[in-house]
Amino acid sequence: MLIFDIKAKFASFKKLYTNSSSMTYMFPPRTTLEGIIGAIMGYDFDSYYEKFNFKYTLIATSLKSIIRTYMTNLNYIKIVDNNYFIKNIINNNGYNYTQIPFEFLLPENFSKNIIYRIYFFSKDDDLMAKLEEKIIKNNPVYPVSLGNANMLASINYIAKGKISKIKTGDPIKINSPAPMKYIKGIPANNDIYLQKDVFPVSFDLNRYPITMTYVFNSKGEKINVLTDNQVIKVEYDGIEENILFPEVASNEFLFP
Repeated sequence: MLIFDIKAKFASFKKLYTNSSSMTYMFPPRTTLEGIIGAIMGYDFDSYYEKFNFKYTLIATSLKSIIRTYMTNLNYIKIVDNNYFIKNIINNNGYNYTQIPFEFLLPENFSKNIIYRIYFFSKDDDLMAKLEEKIIKNNPVYPVSLGNANMLASINYIAKGKISKIKTGDPIKINSPAPMKYIKGIPANNDIYLQKDVFPVSFDLNRYPITMTYVFNSKGEKINVLTDNQVIKVEYDGIEENILFPEVASNEFLFP
């Protein structure tokens, strides 16, 4: 399994159920991670859904920094054509705009970065080798961003980890957001703050989003869960992390 970090000063992952206001998820959804990996590899837009579906790939993330949200208003301008742009904006003849509430993610302290750790595994050995090379050389085909195009990010190779399957009836600590449908219970703990949200996890062939409700800790801390499903243990650089992949729990991703 490839493990790498993505770092940036700003991030915003628009919630699919918001309307005019742009509220953000705390974590990049699986569909966003597909797009990031597609950008690194240079895949055409909308060309990688089959390649990154549940049967062939494992994709997850965890938060490695403390983040905060910030709400502001952005001025949105409807550009009809190039002549409109030149006449009204370049020549400063005045233009109409609409103010839209917009939610950002920021690091706890602006001297630091937002850091997401990405875990990726594919049954395609050629894809794995090429992706690893591009991440090690920090040489993505297209620029990587955490949401909007201007929220540029850098990638940092961490390791190539070993994965193994775990199944236990006891509570187990999970490092990444966990899909609620595969959780039987969460032991009470007064010291942890949990949230849940509906995330897109994949697209069908008509680009209609398939969603799943996740539970997570917005500070990036581990969450203790009870599950009857297989959990994947990732080992690298003396670190052990557990991830409840929906791809595995749903029995869609089958190990050789």
